[in-house]
Amino acid sequence: MINTLTEIRNPFLVSVNSVDPDMKWKQFFTPVSNITGEEAKQLVADKGADNVVYLDVRQPKEYENAHLPGSRLIPMGELDRRLDELDPDSHIIVY
Repeated sequence: MINTLTEIRNPFLVSVNSVDPDMKWKQFFTPVSNITGEEAKQLVADKGADNVVYLDVRQPKEYENAHLPGSRLIPMGELDRRLDELDPDSHIIVY
């Protein structure tokens, strides 16, 4: 089993789930809902800053130019190989 992401864009919230490795590609075809910036702020307020991760999926140069304080960089192209770096019990806001 490996971990996969379900995304909610702009910023999008992700949940990490276990799934059969042969079904990993299906994660990219799962319909998702958007959350607003205000909803993301409310998530942090409700869950606590220690239980929320800001995940930046842009390229390293973009991250170097500007990023949210405390965010983690995992470029989108590397995400499927680096899912094990994400805590499945935390709430992840991806931008």
